[in-house]
Amino acid sequence: LPELQEQGYGTIQLPPAGLPDGVASKWLDQVAEHVAEFVRNDYEVVLADDGTSAVALGGKLAELGVGELPALPR
Repeated sequence: LPELQEQGYGTIQLPPAGLPDGVASKWLDQVAEHVAEFVRNDYEVVLADDGTSAVALGGKLAELGVGELPALPR
């Protein structure tokens, strides 16, 4: 993460595995709102995810009018 910051990148942490579903959902609500704001302000946003949050986050972003995020190449 420090290397990303040095290069001018920011990160938004996705919820960690093992959280109760309600807590993870509320966490993703906040992530989606932040991402939507970045997209509205023409920031380039990519998803770096292990696959556990992509579908749920995608649904929340769609509710906010944000299309599918490109995934960070593995």
